[in-house]
Parts: sequence; C-alpha cells; structure tokens
Amino acid sequence: LQASEKARLGSGRVMEWCVVGPFPNESGLPLDTTTHGPAQRLDLGATYDSPAGPLKWKQVSSKDLTLNLKELLGDGKMQVGYGVTVLRAARAMPVEVTVWGPQGVSVYVNRRMVIESTRRWRTQAAMLEPGDNVLVCVACSAGSDWSLGLQVEPLEEVGPGDLTQVPAAEMPAVRALRSADGPTPEGKGLPLAAGQDWRLVYQNNFDWPRVGSMWEQDRGTWTVEDEGFLRVNGYWPILVFRKPTLPPVRVEYDLRPMQSNERRVMAVGLSPAGKATQRWLWGTTAGFGYFLTFGWHDTKTNQVWREEKPVVVSEKAPYPETGKWHHVIVQFVPPKAQMYVDGELALEYSDPEWLPDLDTISFFDWPGPTDLDNIRIYSAARE
Repeated sequence: LQASEKARLGSGRVMEWCVVGPFPNESGLPLDTTTHGPAQRLDLGATYDSPAGPLKWKQVSSKDLTLNLKELLGDGKMQVGYGVTVLRAARAMPVEVTVWGPQGVSVYVNRRMVIESTRRWRTQAAMLEPGDNVLVCVACSAGSDWSLGLQVEPLEEVGPGDLTQVPAAEMPAVRALRSADGPTPEGKGLPLAAGQDWRLVYQNNFDWPRVGSMWEQDRGTWTVEDEGFLRVNGYWPILVFRKPTLPPVRVEYDLRPMQSNERRVMAVGLSPAGKATQRWLWGTTAGFGYFLTFGWHDTKTNQVWREEKPVVVSEKAPYPETGKWHHVIVQFVPPKAQMYVDGELALEYSDPEWLPDLDTISFFDWPGPTDLDNIRIYSAARE
C-alpha cells in the first residue's frame, strides 16, 4: 500500500501483521461465537490465557501474499486466530476489502464489522478515516492447515503517502492498540480489597462491537457503542455472566446513568445458578441471593436486598448523577456485601447466615439508558 507516483487500484495486499492464537473454537461453529481475550482487550502488549498456555502477539512482516497460520500459530483444527493490521490514511477514502483463506472469517474496520463469511473469498466496501485505521481479522478453521490473506484496494486514485501500511514493529505504539493503564492490577493491593488476594476472572473494555458469549442477555438491549462502552436500554434488562464464580467475588466497573429523570435502579446481583433473572422488586416481590442497587426507583436511596426483600435502605450514600461517570466496586466477601461508589462506601450488609450456593453474577438496570464500561470481575476463591 506504500504509494509511489500513483498507487494503481488493486495493489493493496496487506503484508504487515500482528497475529495471536490459537484459541479453541468452543462453539464448534464455522464462525466461532466465543469471546476470546483479544475481543475483550485489544492490546498488542497483552498476554492472553488459553489451553495452549499464555499467548502473546507475534509481529509478522510477510513476503508472501497469504499468511500461513499453521506455521505462525500452530495446528488450526477447530481453532481461532486474530490478525491485526494498521493502514494510515492521509484523508478519508473509500476502499474495497477482500479477505481469503480460513473456513470462517470476520473483518472489522475501526471496530465496525464489514465482513462475516464462511466463503473462502469475500469482498466488501468500507470507508477509511484520516489517520490510523485498525483492521482486525478473526480467522476460524476446521482443518489443520489454515491461512489468511487481506487486500485493501482504494476506490479512488491515491498519491504518494496517501495510504500506507504501518510496519508490524511499530503497531504496538498505535494508540488504539495499547492500554493506557498497562496490565490490569490484581492481588491484595487493589483499592478497597478487604484483605483479599483478588485474581482476575474477566475483563472487558468494550473495544469489540459485541457483548460476547460470556454473557446471557435477558430482556432489553445491551449494545456496544462506537465510542467503546456498553449502552443498556429497555424495560428491566438483565445481563448474566455465564461463568460460575464463587465468592469472595469483586465486580468493578464504570457506570454513567443517562436517564432524563431520577427514577432509576442500577444493580449487581449474586445468586444461585439459574436464578439471576427471577427477580421482581414491586408488587409481589421475588428474588434469590444478594442484590445491591445504586439508586432506587422513586426515592433517593441505595439498597441491599436479601432474597426477596430489602435489608438495607441508605439515604446518605452517593446517588447517581445523570451524564456523570461513576466508578463502582461491589464485593461479596462472606459474611459481608459492600458497594463503593467513587471510593466512598455506599452500602454494607453483614449476614450471619450467609446464603449458600451463590455463583452467578448479573447486572440489572431500569429504565435506561445507562452506559457501562471497563468491567472487571475478580475472585478470591481457592479451588
């Protein structure tokens, strides 16, 4: 893509890559629905867990038009690999993106999906923005041999320097591909850690335009916005974390209420498996486990519910402000359940008869819209 006098149309084979894998295709589908580490945190400095051991990004300056993923990542049988390239555009320009190789492939341009196909060869138009454009290919394979090729063809004439590839060795410095905060902190040194040695179970900065397979959506809508946060809307939407997580549990996240009135409930629950969605707060109330709310319907309170009834109603705690980002920490450390908002203790409940069989984390919202970002789930449980 490096232009000389004029870059003729059709000359844009991508040769500079960063790749990582293999991750198991847990869904078994031609287009894997599993949310792997790069889809939770797209950071070229990150290390991702996998059954094959820790995986790091590899820089590839290819001499071939097609990447041999078997050589780079290993056997591709029912595996998933990620390839990232960066195109630097002097101005906005339309392009045609063509991808080939794997059995199933998805292509994202600046977080927007432009191709999702089980065909070996697929072409689609896209628009590049001025500056650095991040293209991500997710390659899924059923066979041992797998490959990946990408071509980006400008649909208008370009001159020298109008459209170039960022060398693989320089991609880790691209702002969109590195975390400003460095590695996610863990351990006893976390703020307000309650003496626990917290270990990260899950994190999501919503760099990816899908909520992911780790979550079950029940009612309402949970949509990843282009700006990189999760927008919640609808009547009583519930989002359930699929991975069983035993206490002690810590849920840390950023929250921004966008409702036009103060009738709001934003909560985190810990319940037995299969019971997270069986909660009703008005009329004949119902619920299982613990439920900590930031805000409450028609009163300026925050509340703790145990099973089907409130056990703490606080009028003094911080209250959500429309349009403001709040940092929330919810901890279930038997026999206590706590909520901190912007570093201040908002709720605390001690239960001498701590409920058994709690392993399911969930988010609740009413009535929306509400924005969530930077979700971190920790556990201090020891197997």
